[in-house]
This record gives sequence, structure tokens and C-alpha cells, in this order.
Amino acid sequence: MANYGPRGQLTVAVSETIDLNRVRVFTSVVAEGSFTAAARRLGLPKSSVSRSVTTLERTPGVRLLRRTTRALSLTDTGRAYFQQVGPALESVTSSTASVRARGTEPSGRVRISAAPDGAEQLADYVARFRAQYPRVQVDVSFASRHVDLVAEGFDLALRGGFLKGDSSLVMRKLMTTNHVLYAAPAYLRRRRPPKTVAQLKDHDCIGYNSTTGRGVWTLTHDDDSRESVELTFVTTSDLMQFALRAAVGGTGIVMAPEMLGDRLVRARRLVPVLRDWRQPGPSLSIVSPSRTFEPLAVTLFKDGLARAVAAWSVRK
Repeated sequence: MANYGPRGQLTVAVSETIDLNRVRVFTSVVAEGSFTAAARRLGLPKSSVSRSVTTLERTPGVRLLRRTTRALSLTDTGRAYFQQVGPALESVTSSTASVRARGTEPSGRVRISAAPDGAEQLADYVARFRAQYPRVQVDVSFASRHVDLVAEGFDLALRGGFLKGDSSLVMRKLMTTNHVLYAAPAYLRRRRPPKTVAQLKDHDCIGYNSTTGRGVWTLTHDDDSRESVELTFVTTSDLMQFALRAAVGGTGIVMAPEMLGDRLVRARRLVPVLRDWRQPGPSLSIVSPSRTFEPLAVTLFKDGLARAVAAWSVRK
């Protein structure tokens, strides 16, 4: 029987121990908004999810959810129950994960989706992670498109760009990228380096994602002033790795993400051009499904990747 005590708190008299797995299923159904979505998130048959919630309701003898063919909603009792068991379940989950982490070596598989541009940096990080956690298998899929993490079975994605909010995903912003100009030492020996943004019109420039062979570079100075220059590119590509490789080969000046270009500067294959000017870029984020129980290997991979990306963004 369910009763409301002082200050509207829900109290439930039960004659048997409540199965926390059923509570977890119930909170997933509420969070996802349907039995079907919760079943997909939990990896269970829809019938099992429905049966688990029905059994949970039978224990205190109250209805927690209103079910119709078109909608699912909480009863007043169900809402009060959800508000109390949600934080409690999260606390139990965190405590259990903490205890498990102390005595269990991480294992299993981590699946990540990422854009091709940062393949080298990501490979370096994966190598370090695997050296520390040899029982974890890491599968990386490179794609320019934004994959459906849940439907396609990914644990996380490393995404650049201005991301729209999605209640089914957890987004962790890592850094804001800047795009700056680079050229090969051989190119700058052959051509006098530009001193102003306007002088870029007299140089061979490499375009990225230009479908017409023309484009406008709008740059911001360290003093926050802005200038734009319209260019006709000598070569274009929709792959940043190609554009950088073309610049290394002496084709011309390229505008590239700072964390990619500075890596080649440290290797003495490129040098900065008009270093006081930049194009503010989008953010880089780790995106993952919202999960109550996240495998330890995934958590460790995400935390380590966040630290690695922070290191990528530091100029050396």
C-alpha cells in the first residue's frame, strides 16, 4: 500500500524485497518515454520490460504508469516514486561502480566513432590506453557523418561542430577549435610570405569543402578586429588530411584546425602564416548515450580521451 507522509513524501509498505533491476527498468522506461525505447537502450525484449514494470507495480500494489496505445505517462504516485528512487538508484550505481573499479581490471570492448581528421592523434591515444588496459578492445570507426550511437551500437563519438541538444545523449565539451594558416617552408622560400590578410589573394591557397573552387576566409586578429578575403583556390578537397598533405608538399597556404596544423609545425613540415590571425571554429565534444550503467572500460576511455584532447589543444 502506498501512502503520503509528512510534506507529501511517498511511503510504500512492502512485504517483500524490491528487485533493483526492476526499479532500473522502470526508471529507464520513464527516461526514454516508452517501453520500446527502454528495451532498445537496455538490450532487453519489450515484453520483458513490460513484465518487469508490471511486477514492480504489483509489489506495493499501486499503479505507477498510465498506458494507452498512443501514450505513456506517470500517475501521481508514479511521479513521486520516480523522483525518489531515481537519485537513490544512481547513488547505488555509483557506489557499486566505485567498489568494482578498485578490484577489477577493465575489460570488454569500446566502440568509438570519429571524423577522419584526427586519426593520427586518436591512434596515439588508443595505443597509450591499450598499453595501460590490455584487456580492453578498442574499435574505431571513421566517418564524416554523425552516426546514430544507440541504433548503431557505439559507446561514444568524438564530434566537432555545433551540436544540437538531444535528451538521449550526454555531451561533454572538450575544447573550442581555432583554424589558422600554414604553409610549407619550401613554399615560403619560393613565395614571399603574406604580411596582411589582403595579400592572401596573391598566393596559392588550398580550399576545404569548396564546391566552386572559390571561397571567403574571414579571419579575426588578436585585437578582435576582423578581415575577409575572397580567394580562388588552386586545389580543394573535402578531406582535411588531403589539404594538409598538399600544403606539406608545397602546393600553397592552407587553413586548418590548430591542433592538426601545430602537430606538423612541431615536426617542421609546416610553419604558421599570419599567426596573429585566426578563424574561430566549432567545439569538439565527446558524445555518448545516456546510460545508468556504463561499463568501466568506456568510462576510463572517455576520461582519458578528454585529458588527451586537452593536451592536443596546448601549443608547444
